[in-house]
Amino acid sequence: MIICMCNAVDDEELEDMLEQNPAMPDDQVMKCLGISQGCGVCKDLCQRFIDDIRRPIDLPEKFNYE
Repeated sequence: MIICMCNAVDDEELEDMLEQNPAMPDDQVMKCLGISQGCGVCKDLCQRFIDDIRRPIDLPEKFNYE
């Protein structure tokens, strides 16, 4: 799915960037990909994608082996 029309950035590129740079701040990720550097319409959508990708997965109690 295209996230940024101005720079033709899709969700796979965003996910790859986050996987390769897990400690990079969100605004730096967007800047490196050129997201929100043009018209800015994509910024909120991109932030939602980043939040979803970086959100820890809560395992059900029966799978929690701590």
